[in-house]
Amino acid sequence: MPKKKLTLEVFTRTRDLMKYIFEACLKAPQKYRYSLCNDIQNIVIKAIKLIFEANNEKTDYAKRIELQREAQFQLALIDYFSNMMCELNCFTNKQYEVITHQVALCYKTHIAWMKQTENKLKAIKN
Repeated sequence: MPKKKLTLEVFTRTRDLMKYIFEACLKAPQKYRYSLCNDIQNIVIKAIKLIFEANNEKTDYAKRIELQREAQFQLALIDYFSNMMCELNCFTNKQYEVITHQVALCYKTHIAWMKQTENKLKAIKN
């Protein structure tokens, strides 16, 4: 897959996840809107910022991989928080299912993007 296509897919999937999380949080009980909802929203925003920053790192592939790993960790946090929020009836089972599916898609494209960067780094070192 060409780099631009893959990078665009990483952004698109994460942006779709962000939009869904923001919509789901609007329907959350008020007692969670300014705590858990804020936290999960900030985590998904941080993931997007890290992806953007990694994408803009054009020459230092080691730095790019570091940023990609941090973004990957943020995606794992989103998965964990959404599970906890479902258990607290902040998200419905259906919302949790959609978020989990979207996180898995983000994770899959993100891993492919990371592998592509790692291959470039190996090529430079050889």
